[in-house]
Amino acid sequence: AKGNANPNPSPTPKAPTPGTPTQRTLLPGSLASCCSWKGQVLTITREFRDPATQQMKPLPAVHFDVGAFCKKVGADFNAFCWEFICSYFLVAYDRNQKKWRDVGTRGVRIPCARCPHSHSTSDHPEALAAKHALPSKLDTMMTYFRQG
Repeated sequence: AKGNANPNPSPTPKAPTPGTPTQRTLLPGSLASCCSWKGQVLTITREFRDPATQQMKPLPAVHFDVGAFCKKVGADFNAFCWEFICSYFLVAYDRNQKKWRDVGTRGVRIPCARCPHSHSTSDHPEALAAKHALPSKLDTMMTYFRQG
């Protein structure tokens, strides 16, 4: 298992009240269950809120061959929180224009929510620091990214 910055597991979100639209609160760790590993390949399942129904609808899963990326760029697989980093890549890297977007602090909300290493906002590093530092050559992750 990968190193864990916080030994306390993320809390299980409470079930929504029957009859109300599903509303997700983006607290650190609240979307950690959307990330899974098969070897060194990270899969992230995603959803979007359908504006017509206000219900969450699935998007195609995305897959990152993190092991191949690390081998190519010389990054230490265990030195980073890949759930955070790959989620940040999805939010901040414009895959069509092949350049980084300025997403500001809002750009770390979903990556922090997918981070399995924290269970509360009080002890979560809400910045690109420690295990959330970005490895060099992250833009080349596009080579190791697959959707669907």
